[in-house]
Amino acid sequence: MRHEYIEENQVVDRYLMGRLSLEESEAFEEHLLHCTRCQEEMETSRALQNGLKAAAARGWLDPPAAQDTRPAGRSVPLWTLAAAAALAALLILPPIYLFLQMNTLDRQLADTRLELEQARRVSQQHEDEAERLNREIQALQAQLGQEDSQVREQLEQERQARRLLAANLQRLQQPHINTPVIPLDALRSSAGEGEAATVVRAQPDSGWIVLALLLDRADYADYRVALTRQDEVVWQSGGLRPNYRDELVINLPRPMLREGPYQVTVEGMTESGQERRLARYAFTYQPAP
Repeated sequence: MRHEYIEENQVVDRYLMGRLSLEESEAFEEHLLHCTRCQEEMETSRALQNGLKAAAARGWLDPPAAQDTRPAGRSVPLWTLAAAAALAALLILPPIYLFLQMNTLDRQLADTRLELEQARRVSQQHEDEAERLNREIQALQAQLGQEDSQVREQLEQERQARRLLAANLQRLQQPHINTPVIPLDALRSSAGEGEAATVVRAQPDSGWIVLALLLDRADYADYRVALTRQDEVVWQSGGLRPNYRDELVINLPRPMLREGPYQVTVEGMTESGQERRLARYAFTYQPAP
């Protein structure tokens, strides 16, 4: 049912007076469920009817009592009664109108309060989200600050390592003077029992220690040498070849060595690529006093 039909056929008033057919009543009720405009008009019309009924019940619409001065045998004109009823209705309409306006304002106030509550919740959500983002930003700033400190520390360590490397390179480029050359003989027994280990001493300002490993036979194309201390490999290298005196000469940087016993293992590489242990050497390093 459309609004034009409702207004043209006074459907609201006819519905309240029970003058609609069953089909029209059902169609109007279905329309009324979803139409706030018709709902408000229904409330207005119902309130007006209730007000008129209440006024009539209290006798407010009855014509006022007056001294009967009309000639005997004459009745009161109908238009006089109608005018009196209209006047009473006009006197009742302002309170009804105010009541309806108050209901409308109450609904608007409730809607406004609901909207304000929803806006407050949305604002609170935005504040919570802003607070969360602020905490995340602070955490990221702290993390970046920590990472920056770590990067700066690593950079400083690399700078120190480069300075040390440059100093070592400069020292290596200088002529080596008084570099100790220590000849070592192979141990005769597998365990080295009863054989005195050679003592190697070096001055604190000495940069290198040279070990000359004497070989019984130089029958292999190249050799592999490993330096161990307490079963821990300190240094190793392969592809070594003996000199004309059948010696393997190894240059060791003095800072590599710490006080204590060392063992040197020599392996020969066969033509088939297999390694064969040839000899073991032992020495004890003692810094010079």
